[in-house]
Amino acid sequence: MKNKLRFISLIIVFVMLINVLLICFGQNKVHAQSISTDINSIDTSRYPGIQDRIYQLKAKYPNWNFKILYTGLNWNDVIANEYTGHGSSPKNLVQKSDNYQGEWICPICGDRHYDNGSWRCASESAIKYMMDSRTALNVSDIFQFLELSYDFSYIYFKRRLKFFIAKYNVIVPIFSSS
Repeated sequence: MKNKLRFISLIIVFVMLINVLLICFGQNKVHAQSISTDINSIDTSRYPGIQDRIYQLKAKYPNWNFKILYTGLNWNDVIANEYTGHGSSPKNLVQKSDNYQGEWICPICGDRHYDNGSWRCASESAIKYMMDSRTALNVSDIFQFLELSYDFSYIYFKRRLKFFIAKYNVIVPIFSSS
């Protein structure tokens, strides 16, 4: 019994030691993020073109609401971290086709095949293009940024309203915003 307790104690101490080492020497980085709904506050000198494109979408679809996520990440660091793995396992691949060749293909890896043979390593300029949110601020591509989380306060309100209607036989017209 004492040996079992001693063994369990050693395992707990070992796990705690590993956790402390991971916390102290791990590569965890925390970046300050902020979200804003104020399109007017976008610094057009730091983020050129974004404000104009959002205004164009708002003019066409006035019921659309936009949230701006300021990631706190450095653009050059992000691109450098995405443009890695040459020769072994690149983080970003491009399907080899007539549409994606030349400047889309990484000059380091060249025509090297990945996955099922139809994929090539993406070039740095291709990664920059695809990660630049301005390229998706149009009617057909904007939905990749659609927030898919629930608004729990709204769901709670709907449930309470349904309960109220069921209990008291009240008819309340609710109009969807379209």
